[in-house]
Amino acid sequence: SVLQTAGYDATAEALAAGLRPVLVPRRGPRRGQAVRAARLAGLGLADVVDEHAAVEEVARLLRGPRLLAPGAVAAAGITLDGAARAATVLTALVPVPA
Repeated sequence: SVLQTAGYDATAEALAAGLRPVLVPRRGPRRGQAVRAARLAGLGLADVVDEHAAVEEVARLLRGPRLLAPGAVAAAGITLDGAARAATVLTALVPVPA
């Protein structure tokens, strides 16, 4: 089980590991975590609780199934190949010696 904020790196790592995280997004100073958490919950890839959620609610979520179905992340249109894509783009920018 994974209980975490909805930071980009940790959330991507949980999804790549096939885990359905329970997210507690920070609400400030920016709303990025809250937006990310809401979107992933809408796609069925995460559960979201408020920082003031009852311990019982969080415990109930953590006791439930936390593994994502194989292919669920890709089916939601999320790719986790950013490093490979960045390498391809950067390689294309480097001139080839004549």
